[in-house]
Amino acid sequence: MSTPRFSLTAKFAIYSLLVIASIGLVIDFVLTNQIRAQLFDEYVTRALAIQRAVVSHHVKPSDFAPGSKRLAGPDFDHFVSKNMISKDLVFVRIVRRDSTVLYSNDRGTIGTRLTSKKDFEEALGGRIIYKEESHPADRAGAGPLLDMYSPIKFNGRTVGAFETYFSLQPLYARQRAMLLTVASLLAGGLGLLWLVLYGMVRNASIMIERQNVGLRRLSDSLSGSLDQTLKNYLGTMESLAQAVEARDPYTSGHSHRMEGLSSAIARQLKLSEEQAVRLDRAGELHDIGKIGIPEAILSKPETLTPEEWGIMKKHPVIGAEIISQIPFLKDVAPIVRHHHEHYDGSGYPDGWRGEAIPFEARALAVLDAFDTMISDRPYRHALPVEEALRRLMEASGTQFDPTVVEAFLTLYDRRPKLFRRLNAA
Repeated sequence: MSTPRFSLTAKFAIYSLLVIASIGLVIDFVLTNQIRAQLFDEYVTRALAIQRAVVSHHVKPSDFAPGSKRLAGPDFDHFVSKNMISKDLVFVRIVRRDSTVLYSNDRGTIGTRLTSKKDFEEALGGRIIYKEESHPADRAGAGPLLDMYSPIKFNGRTVGAFETYFSLQPLYARQRAMLLTVASLLAGGLGLLWLVLYGMVRNASIMIERQNVGLRRLSDSLSGSLDQTLKNYLGTMESLAQAVEARDPYTSGHSHRMEGLSSAIARQLKLSEEQAVRLDRAGELHDIGKIGIPEAILSKPETLTPEEWGIMKKHPVIGAEIISQIPFLKDVAPIVRHHHEHYDGSGYPDGWRGEAIPFEARALAVLDAFDTMISDRPYRHALPVEEALRRLMEASGTQFDPTVVEAFLTLYDRRPKLFRRLNAA
């Protein structure tokens, strides 16, 4: 089952939404913490202002002297009730240094001692301590509260601490309202940005797809033109090869037989597709250079003189030069040029030997020699297939590549009918 492929636009829509959602979550987390910290700072500032008002107008150092048990009286209670206690400041407590509660709007705790002293002692050390308590033990049913201790000082000496409990429900409401506003603005801004980018990507994707369609059509057109050009070139080369054979009745059908042999030996040698194509084309065009050889030499029934043989040896070079002028046949030209080289270096035109000779040229040399031996020539009759194979074995390692000869003999054992058809042609 194949995996579905998404278009560029779909990929952008998915990935960009994920990125925007991630950015939104990060911004929400950062803003939540910053807003809460800012609101807490506001409560701390407010608590300190209340403390300064109380200390400056209603409390004196003697109130914190040992032996005093309370800060009380109608005037003080009225001040606290009127100026301090509100819907969010729900509890106030003033504690002397020895942890005695001198005042509390919870009147029953005045004169008692604190049971939990850690935060109180830190406040006596000069620090302002505050923390959020979801369900404080001494404020049952009050909901989440902000508990804060701050030191009370006279003339640089800490005499006690001021404790306040702020209800956090109004803070949470303000926080939610601020976050909702920010989230709305953020969602609107990011949404608008996403829509703009999505539109740009969608338009670009449509344009790219149209260009791809145009390029595919152009590619198909060029491919068709290239194929036609290739067919035209090959047709021209085949016509030239047939023209060469027409000049010499003894070589009639040679190129066609070579084509059949080259396909079979390519499979036997396990050549790559590129090598097989080169060998096949070289087999069809290897004698095209004979078009530049005088007909008197090509069809001479007697043995050629040294001078005539020297002219005949030029046909691989002529053929390679003709083929090399065609761009997609350039890699076939070396095979044509060297198909008469001998494995031991005694061949022509360049006297190359062994691995220096292109492998396809070494294969073509065996095929060419075999077809020549089983065909009639002006100077002799066609040899039987078995005799031609025997001569190939005799020349293995000298004229021919042993690997190719061995593969050729194996091919004969596997497909004897192919060789009998060649011998009868």
